[in-house]
Amino acid sequence: MPNTAITIILISTLLHASWNLMVRRKRSEIQFVFRMLLAIVAIGLIPMIIFEFFLAPLGARLWILSAISGIFCGLYFTGLAKGYENSDFTFIYPIARALPVLFIAVADVILGRWPTSPGWLGLSLIVMGCLLAPQTSFRVFQKNRYANRAFGWVLLAAMGTIGYSLTDKIGATELATLPLNRPLSAARYTYVFFVVALIVYSFLTPASRRRCTNSPSPGWLLPLTAGLLNWASYLMVIFALQITNQVSYVVAFRQFSIVIGVFLAFIIFKEPGAMVRMTASLLITSGLILIALWGAC
Repeated sequence: MPNTAITIILISTLLHASWNLMVRRKRSEIQFVFRMLLAIVAIGLIPMIIFEFFLAPLGARLWILSAISGIFCGLYFTGLAKGYENSDFTFIYPIARALPVLFIAVADVILGRWPTSPGWLGLSLIVMGCLLAPQTSFRVFQKNRYANRAFGWVLLAAMGTIGYSLTDKIGATELATLPLNRPLSAARYTYVFFVVALIVYSFLTPASRRRCTNSPSPGWLLPLTAGLLNWASYLMVIFALQITNQVSYVVAFRQFSIVIGVFLAFIIFKEPGAMVRMTASLLITSGLILIALWGAC
């Protein structure tokens, strides 16, 4: 894997964890995500029109792929925002990142594509981490932490992640054939993605468009900043997929965002269960890396 791709992915993980922390910080998650997506769409509108109508257009196939990816991402943002609204960051973030890989691995087993020994170990570590993440103490086991609304929203976020990740693998290959340079092509693809995601998110969370009296206003500066970090993070991933054939390595390095996010969340939000959830995050991250690098035959 090229050093350039590694550097891009590691920077992307920091940006990804950062904008998620911003969403959680203001405790008005539903409206925050709406404003974040709206800011992205507003900033990119004029450049997108110029490139699409006066330079090289994306083409129908890439528009369709990006739109499909955006639909799934709208589901992802809905699940993420509602999850943060109902539970702790240090529970929602690592689980939302881990479940997509776990689901895909289980699907492979059902279809007869058995993992390697490191793959089975990775799956075991992820399951252990996911089971441990809801708890806040090693001494007291609380069953009620597994039966709450947050789990449903995390599942929705995971399903959305699976959908847009699989679509983007195809989209990244198509982008490499465009005449413009790769970063510009990826930026246009991601813009369509965010436009569709905003439409889907607005439909699923109508309350996001109006001020909630029982939660503080997120303002516009922080959602705008989070939007720029979100777009940059996603753009870096698409670009990294374009310059390397080792997709599994990209997936593996992206998981470092779990450790970054959870570590910063304990410092910023002072959520309970630091030792338990940090242990869970390390288990999940280790398992994801094992699967990404050595899990397939």
